[in-house]
Amino acid sequence: MKNLNTFLNFLNESEGNTENKYDTYLDRQVTHEVAFPPEGTFDAIEKAKDYLRELGYKIGSMAGGDPIGFAQGVDYIAKWYNIDREDRARLDGVIIPEPDFRDGGCRILFFNVKHLPI
Repeated sequence: MKNLNTFLNFLNESEGNTENKYDTYLDRQVTHEVAFPPEGTFDAIEKAKDYLRELGYKIGSMAGGDPIGFAQGVDYIAKWYNIDREDRARLDGVIIPEPDFRDGGCRILFFNVKHLPI
């Protein structure tokens, strides 16, 4: 993680955007969620990506309505359908559409990983 203060500021800013819908997702424990409401075409997903980039995450490519993986300490993350089961287990989280990325909102799901201070 690049900066703990950046992450803590992110958590404080996201407090109004959290409504925990998931205890687990893809058989992994969800430790934190942040929702981005729809405000325009692809607006929510771009805001979600900006937040993750500020935290030092590398973000995968969008592939329709599939989840988008993110992780730290990697150079590249493939589209969801090209990530095998073992690599999916290494992701720090996913961005999921609500209900679609184009005109809908999205939600960031952080998995239970050791480097997150939550």
